[in-house]
Amino acid sequence: MFKKYNTIIYYTFLTILCGFIFRFYNLSFENLWFDEIVSFYIADPKISFFESYQRNNSGEGTPFLFNFLLKILHMIFGYTPNIGRYFSCAVSVLSIFSMIFLAKTIKNNNSYLLIIFLVSLNIFLIQYSQELRVYSLVFFLCTMTLIFYFQILKENTGDKYFSKNSFLFIILQVLSILSHPFTIIIFGSIILYVIANQIFKKKINKLLNISIFIIFIFLVFYLPYYLIITEPYPSWISHPTANFYTNFYSSKFFGSRLLGLTHFIILFYLIFKFKEKFIKNLEPSITLIFILVFSYFVPIVFGYIYKPILAPRYIIFNLIPIMILISYLTFELRERKIKFFIIFIISILTLGNLWTETTIQQFLKERPSHKPQYTLALKSIDSSNYKNFVINMSFTKTNKNYFNNAINNYFQTIELEEKFNIDYFKIKEIEKEEYFWSICLMDLNESDCENIDANKSLEIIEEKNYNSVNLKLIKFSE
Repeated sequence: MFKKYNTIIYYTFLTILCGFIFRFYNLSFENLWFDEIVSFYIADPKISFFESYQRNNSGEGTPFLFNFLLKILHMIFGYTPNIGRYFSCAVSVLSIFSMIFLAKTIKNNNSYLLIIFLVSLNIFLIQYSQELRVYSLVFFLCTMTLIFYFQILKENTGDKYFSKNSFLFIILQVLSILSHPFTIIIFGSIILYVIANQIFKKKINKLLNISIFIIFIFLVFYLPYYLIITEPYPSWISHPTANFYTNFYSSKFFGSRLLGLTHFIILFYLIFKFKEKFIKNLEPSITLIFILVFSYFVPIVFGYIYKPILAPRYIIFNLIPIMILISYLTFELRERKIKFFIIFIISILTLGNLWTETTIQQFLKERPSHKPQYTLALKSIDSSNYKNFVINMSFTKTNKNYFNNAINNYFQTIELEEKFNIDYFKIKEIEKEEYFWSICLMDLNESDCENIDANKSLEIIEEKNYNSVNLKLIKFSE
């Protein structure tokens, strides 16, 4: 018994350590994506909180919470891009522990052992832990919200109207909504369970009902305000293709179509296997099924009625019900062979897929860059005879100055760190017959990188590419 206990401790420590290393190793290897550049610009500690708030409303589709926290961190630790990434990484590591607590709250058995493996080695969570974006924070806050939701359901409420669990549930649900509006789906799923519980089991939880009422009042005032001051409908999102309905982003969530479909097939099998738990007994864990269903259904329906809004990272919290239900229900199986087969197949496929990812391959060979290599592009300019450059902003028809300033702000940070001696110009400031470099963001401009200025003729002298960065040496001609 003691030996078995030691084995579990070693396994737990080793798996969490791997999750930690995979998130923090080579954290500063890549330059920022454009979305990360915008977050970095918003969180500038040299401007006021109100100015940052205005920048957030002008260029972000998400609430201010993440960039607010990011700004505070920059004020304390300095204004460098890696500060935000360390924050995302730290929150992602905390999510491993919050998922363990969530699994133990739902059922105090050994299912947490599978949860540790799934969360620590999930490629989607690892990737977003290294991005200066809100999504790791969303995942963490959602797990914490669900922990205290299930704690309330377990609590002997009696005639109580308030408790520590209900207070923390309210705070965390509100913070979740303030991090991303899609988390309202979790709140809606909780409401649906409460209604179903009252109708079919005649159970009324005053503590939870009051908590829901307080959150609902907050939403009544907050949601209209949020929709008025921000533009939460990204123009680049399109309606789901037929391919989406064959895997529901499972290939994105787990790194490959095979691994994603394996998770979904196992999940559907387990839900069907234990359907009495959910349909007849109406177990609280059915809330997780509601979250899973509505996180697809609501955005898809909304998209066809109004505008497309569904993207994999917006429903990153979907990994919570998938992982928790698979782990919880697998350890509820009485058939040991089926239980071990599920654990074996998930483990082998996860490790096999992880082996092919940069997360592992970077330890074996030189790591390739997947993001725009702005530093190399600026270094090339610095080493040339022409030190001035412009940024091709043809990718945006609105907020051109805003996004131009955001990119230039990031480039200035790179220049200071690398000690480059180069100058940024706006296109109108460059005189005719003068040579200059044009930087084009190919991942945003796509095929429009030839468009420098429609009113001027130009000659391309030299051209280079650094991943998604197109660099051209330009000369104006008559």
